[in-house]
This record gives sequence, C-alpha cells and structure tokens, in this order.
Amino acid sequence: MHEDAVSIITRIKDLLISNSMKENKSFTKLCAHLREILQPRLRSKMFNIVDTSWNPITGCLHWCQYCWARDVALNSSYFKRSRRYSDGFVPQINNDVFRMKFKRGVIFVCDMGDIFSPEVQSSWIQRVFNHISNFPNTYFLFLTKNPSRFKEFLDKVPHNAILGTTLETNKDDLYAEYHISGAPLPSERYMAMKEIDWPLKFVSIEPILDFDLETFVGWIKEIKPFLVYVGYDNYEWRLPEPPLEKTRNLIRELKKFTCVIEKTIRESWKKYNLEIGKSKYTGNYENFKQYLNLMHERAAQIIEMFRDRDRELQQLDELLKEGEQAEHYWTLKKLFSLAMYIPMFLLIGRSSFEKGHCDGLIYIDTHAGPGLAKVGKERQEIVLGSPLLALYWPTIIGNRLKTFKKIEKGFDKLFFIEKDRQTCIILKQLVDAMGNRGNLDNVEIFCNDSNKQLYEVREKIIKNYKKPLILMFVDPFGRLDDQIKYNVFLKFTRGLRVDLIMNINASMLTRGLIEIRRHNYEGFIEAVKQLWGDLYKAPRSETLSKIFEYCKHELQFTDANIHSEDVLHAYLAAIKSVGYRCVEHIPVKFNQRLMYYLVLASKSSGSYEWLRNYVEYLRTKTPEDYETLKNLWLQACGKVKSLLEFKDHLEAT
Repeated sequence: MHEDAVSIITRIKDLLISNSMKENKSFTKLCAHLREILQPRLRSKMFNIVDTSWNPITGCLHWCQYCWARDVALNSSYFKRSRRYSDGFVPQINNDVFRMKFKRGVIFVCDMGDIFSPEVQSSWIQRVFNHISNFPNTYFLFLTKNPSRFKEFLDKVPHNAILGTTLETNKDDLYAEYHISGAPLPSERYMAMKEIDWPLKFVSIEPILDFDLETFVGWIKEIKPFLVYVGYDNYEWRLPEPPLEKTRNLIRELKKFTCVIEKTIRESWKKYNLEIGKSKYTGNYENFKQYLNLMHERAAQIIEMFRDRDRELQQLDELLKEGEQAEHYWTLKKLFSLAMYIPMFLLIGRSSFEKGHCDGLIYIDTHAGPGLAKVGKERQEIVLGSPLLALYWPTIIGNRLKTFKKIEKGFDKLFFIEKDRQTCIILKQLVDAMGNRGNLDNVEIFCNDSNKQLYEVREKIIKNYKKPLILMFVDPFGRLDDQIKYNVFLKFTRGLRVDLIMNINASMLTRGLIEIRRHNYEGFIEAVKQLWGDLYKAPRSETLSKIFEYCKHELQFTDANIHSEDVLHAYLAAIKSVGYRCVEHIPVKFNQRLMYYLVLASKSSGSYEWLRNYVEYLRTKTPEDYETLKNLWLQACGKVKSLLEFKDHLEAT
C-alpha cells in the first residue's frame, strides 16, 4: 500500500483518540486525502486499503447466500482436492500460517472466513491477536457479521487493529424475506458497532441491498467509522438491490461525515429487465414437445425386445404398479421438465466443449428406477423413465431438429444409481437390451445407495475429466432416508460444475419431520443435519427457514408448525450454501393440492437468462390437465391388462 495512506490512518487514529468529534476540519481534510490516495487503486474486488490477506482461520457458518469465499472454497478447481475445505466451509485454525511475518501496510485478516463467528474458539482468536502484536507498525483489518463478539476481546485487541462490520442494509425484514443470511440481523450489528469504543472502525456496505436512506445514514453516523466502503454485488447473485440514484444519494450523505470509497457502482440488476418468457429459447421447447410421443414408442420397442423373456416382463409389470392419477401426473410433469431441459443443456454444453471450456458432458441419475415409467391406468401406458430418456432423447432431438444436430451424440458419460436390487436388475436388462442396437460403453449402472455411491462416481469423473459439465437428476421418494444427504451433496459438487434438477416431496418430508420432532429432539436434530448440514447453527438461522428455529431449544410441540414452504426454504438455502448462483423452483400441484417442488439450479452466473426463461416456460406452458399432458406422450393402443398382453398386442400389430 502507498506509504502515505498508512501515515494518514495513523494520524486519523491519533486524532480520534484525542477527540471523538469527527465534525472538524482536520478529520475532514484527512478523509479527503485518504480518499484521493485510495480511490484510484480500485483494481480488484478486495478493499483497496489492503495490501494482502492472511488466513489463520478459515470458514464460516453464517450461510450468506452471496458469499464469494464459500463459492471459491467449494467450487474453485484450485481447492478441488484441498484438505482445508474437505469438510465444507467450516471454521478451522490453520497452524501453518502463523510463521508469516509482516512489514508496514494493512493486512486483511481472514478474508476466507469470519474470525468472530460464534463457532470460532476464543483461544484461536487470542492466538491471532498474540501474533499480530509482534508487528506494531502494521495495521490488521478485521471484518465480521458478528461484531457483538468484539466486546469479548476489546481489552485484548492490539492497538493496530481496524475493526469493521458488513452492513448491507438497515432493513431486517428485507433480510429475512429474501433469506439473505443466517448471520445476526443488520440492526443487531448496528447496535453492537455503535457501542464499541474503538478509534479505527469501518463499515462495508457491500453488497448493498435496498435501504431506508434517512435511517441508514443515521446508523452509520452513530457507529462513527473513519472509513466506509460502498459497492454493489460483484458476482451476479441477483440480490434485492436499490436503484442507482438512491445509492448515489447515500454516498453523498455519508461523505459529509466520513471517508467513503466507492467500489462497484452500477445500475440495479432489475434495471436490465430480463424479459422472462420472451427469449429465443421458448420456441425450441415447443419444438421438443412434438416428439414426446416417441418416448412411448421407444418404450414399446423395449417391450418388443423382451419377446421371449416373459419372466422379466412379469417382474417389470410388478414394479410398474398401478397408481393414482395424481401420481401419474407427477411422473409426467417431472419427465416433461427433464425432456425440456436436456437438449438446451447439451446444446450449451457442446458449444462450451468446442470452445475448450469443457471436456465432457455427464449425466447422473441418483434414483434411477427401472427405466420405464407408468403414466396411466392401462398397463401399456408407459414411457421411458429418466435414465433411458437421458440416454435416447438427445438422439431423437438431434436427428429431427437442425439447430440441435450437435447434441445427437448425447452425453459422453451416464451414471445410473438405484439402491433397490430388483429394480436395478431390471434397469440393467433394459439397458443391455437396447445396447444390442449400439455401443453403450458410456453407461455405468450401480446397485447402491446414492449417499454411498456418489463418492466413487466423483472419483471416476475427476480421474477422467479435467473440466466436466454435469447434469444431476435427483428424484427420491419422500422418505427421509431416501434423500441425498447434505454432506454428500456438498462433497460431490465441490469443485465441479453440476446443474441440478431435484424433486422435493415437501409434503411427505414435512410429515416425517413433524413426527420425529414431537417424540425425539435428538433425532430431529440428526435428521435436519443429514438434510441440510449445519445451517441450523447460524445465529439467525430461522431467517433461512423456520425449521431451524425448532433446532434452537428442546421444546415439545404438538401442532403442525412445520410446513412445506419451510422444507423448500431449507433446501434453497442449502443449495445456495454450496455455491449455486441461480436457484429456481416450481410448485407442482394436482387439483390445487401441492404434490412436490421441482428445484432447478446452476452454478454458472451465465445461466440466469435461459434458466429463468425455462422455468417460466414450465410454469406457463406445461399442460395442467392430466389427460392433455398424458396425450403428449402416448399413442392410442387398445386396453390391455399386462405387459405380457401388451407384448402380444405388439406382435399382432
């Protein structure tokens, strides 16, 4: 850092120690001088007052949805095999960095975590203070969303520390409504910083969220920071931002009493007004729809291949049990969603492949099923299930639509996982039967629980691909033990680009959680940890989902206080916590009754436009009527009682 800036900080500190009133000419003059030095140095996204960072403690459990540090730790290829984040972004002390020595300048302490988060041991913090005390001519900058903990150490903090907090807004209700973070609310941070008697305090209003101008300015003025950074989100998280002119007004007011450094100042992302539902992609979805009936024809071809295998047909017939109309609609809706998604995913992926940004397109089905799906009362009303759809749908579209010719090859690798042994055997037989018509060396089928098998699948992917692009379809039953565990999901997706389509049977999960919570508090905590990790430990985790409120204290309750929306919000927070930037959801209802949520997520900021348009298409263009949706897939072929009879029907025709 420029030598003069350090001198100015020292002079500001001396001035503030001797005179707490900042409304004087000396302070104003020094702030202006500091701003002149720092403003031209905005060459990176880090605070320009900082020379370098030092991370004696890493990790944080505030679960801020926009956290760049968590995103880097969990998704950067640099950290893909790093032990430091092998268990996620949990706080830990890094003993190897205490050998570091510092010269004159400003050091950002723990930019890859929050040193004052509740989970960090006091002894760790004291060790950091002991180390920086050895370098009295260096300033050390601390930034936290839990500034109330400053009080615990105020008599131990070295004189060369700069204490700061992040205040994105003054609106607690906005923070909760958008599930921004599980950190202490903005009002709690403001109160804590206001009460701390320390000469060098600073505030980071980044990423800025919408605010009340008069109240927010009043807060900052009461905190009395010598330095304030203001900036919009740098990483395209689509936050509830204020209009540009409102931010300009805030900056003008703050400059009247403190040094303000402007970082990324731009229009609110809403200003760009993405025209959802009007993009170039919409017409393609309509084109896909006209070929859905081929999924039924292909299913019929598979039955034909089993001409002399009555035993296997009978087993398949038993697996495809007759269900309620609601269940058939459910099946059709999620398969429709997958069929609309796959061609666009592959088209974008193939373009990325050609540019060298990707070296393999991979499909993973975590709950694959038998390969065929029952979609009506009649036994012959079957279509390809998700694994065989992923295998053959790209060829169908690639052969028929010129724009999608490049996806004809389909996925480079497909992994199908099914834990039920009999179902897995049937799936293998169906794939083998289709394999007689072509090479299927790119398909691997595992008879195992996905929570165990995904570790091996990850190692296979990392071994064979450097820059894979993955589509993972997660479609479990509604039982708690069928769900993908949070830690498995976190470790699998770490350092990998994985697009996600997940079916959340929120109603069944809600009933299961309520039942456990009524009778077994420890069991409830364990279930929450398995589904959503340690999110419940955040200081204000109830702002992420009301479910986490019931983890705070051991209270019995008998009312159904957990709702489907709470399960959804917990999943959305969990998915965002591992680095997913664009996360959308669609409620799927039948006769006005919520059946499940379909969640779609991508780690790529470039996915916003097409994914949002895709979701809007599903919401507005998917037939809501069961018969209409079913007729898109099926061709009429008289009523029969079993697949054995259906085989005879095919032979006769």
